Amino acid sequence: MRTSVLILTPRRRTALALPFHKLLVIVLVFVLGLTTPSVCASGSTPWGASSVRTVPVVGRRRRGQGRRMEDRKNLPPPPTTLNISIVTWNMAERSPPLSDVSLVASAAQLNTSDLCILGVQEIENLKPRRHEGSRSREWRRLILHSLGRTHTLLSLTKLGGMQLAVLAKKALLPHLSPLHVCEVPCGVGNIIHNKGGQAALFRVGPHTSFLFINAHLAAHAHRVEDRNADVDRVMTELQNLLWYHLESNKKKKKTLPFSSSPLPSSPIQYQHHHPPAPSALLDKVDRLFFLGDLNYRLELQREDIEVPLRRVKNSKITVQEAVSRLLEYDQLMIERLEKKRVFQGLVEKEVCFLPTFKFNKGRDLYDTSPKKRAPAWTDRVLFKPCEGKVKCEKYESVGGARHSDHRPVVGVFTVQLEEEEVLKKGGKKEEVPTYGKEDEGKGSDMEMGGNWKIERKVSSSLSMAEEEEGEEEEDEEEDEEGEEEKEEAGLIEEEEDEEYDDDSEYGSDDEEEEEEDDDDSDFF
Repeated sequence: MRTSVLILTPRRRTALALPFHKLLVIVLVFVLGLTTPSVCASGSTPWGASSVRTVPVVGRRRRGQGRRMEDRKNLPPPPTTLNISIVTWNMAERSPPLSDVSLVASAAQLNTSDLCILGVQEIENLKPRRHEGSRSREWRRLILHSLGRTHTLLSLTKLGGMQLAVLAKKALLPHLSPLHVCEVPCGVGNIIHNKGGQAALFRVGPHTSFLFINAHLAAHAHRVEDRNADVDRVMTELQNLLWYHLESNKKKKKTLPFSSSPLPSSPIQYQHHHPPAPSALLDKVDRLFFLGDLNYRLELQREDIEVPLRRVKNSKITVQEAVSRLLEYDQLMIERLEKKRVFQGLVEKEVCFLPTFKFNKGRDLYDTSPKKRAPAWTDRVLFKPCEGKVKCEKYESVGGARHSDHRPVVGVFTVQLEEEEVLKKGGKKEEVPTYGKEDEGKGSDMEMGGNWKIERKVSSSLSMAEEEEGEEEEDEEEDEEGEEEKEEAGLIEEEEDEEYDDDSEYGSDDEEEEEEDDDDSDFF
């Protein structure tokens, strides 16, 4: 019996011979998603770039300058105070259910607030994509489902897994300026979008500018210096991106309540100017809020943190007692208050809730995985106090929203808008009285804009110029009376010739008034 044996020999394969630098370029292109120019979702920033762009206010009609002036006369007066709701929520790459969104909306009083600021983190995984992700679409749908009837979505800024949504009541839209939105990546090499910050700058009414910053800083307890560096980078980049808009707003808000044309999208066109000092961002912006997953931890071991939390669960101490003990070791408190390394000029309302990180998803238990991350207050909201003009009415976490390993944190604020002021000769400020319907027609301000308050910040030199104009008018009236007397005496002909010569040599009074008007426009 014959037996045949089939022997299979593998075909020899040649190794792929690529230089190391070419292989590294291929890997970077794949990781960073630079293979096509449209890999990022709609509205997001290209990888590795800090950018700023202008977003017009949806719902405001674009008309000619004359029509806008007529519409401005019929506008109701801008509000003196605003109710602002702020939410920061790390979603751990999962879409929240409608029940959790309803809990957050109720806790943050979103339906009754004039402005709603929703900052989320890790809403999408860090994967380059050509189109908007499914979780992002679902989040936008939930926002519109909850607030679409009473509010308008002004902007939805995206940076990797972060999103910053700005919503305003429809009655507030006529008093809003166009939004300037920015994104600043702070990931590996300041390129990757897993960490960073995004901001929205706009003005409410003629005088008050608002800046909202949503950030996701470096993780892990030992990286305190990296978190401080991320904050410094975000603030510095925002200052460099927005300084032109802030300067333009400061100049324009003395004459026009709104910016009718979009400002340049990049300060590169204005390199002959010099950006302001690092502290200028806080000085230039009237109202500033900083929110997000800041990732500052507790300088304690997990076992030491669990002791007061366990006593709270057993009702041996109150929540506030446990919180006050643990906050003594909070890295953000230490860096901001003791060492004064970060967030100078910003404050935070007293924390009265349990740590918001890290939970088992769907449960009220802190992390029981093999990593056993220590609980901490990673999700925070800070703000510029503005001498008591910004008051935090509510600051708490929403414990019922359990879909993520973070608990959302909400802040409800009452914000007073800037009032119009007048500078006298001595430089002292004087408040301008508010006119009502009974005062209509009594002053030029009422004729120009109904009940609208027009800010007038004039220097002492301009005030003196106005007084000189009044004196010149009185002198002209006296000259006219004298001319009438000379006409009766028949002596007016020679003086008319002299006046004609004076006007031809030095210019008429009308020309002088026009020059004074030009000086006024230069001042503003």
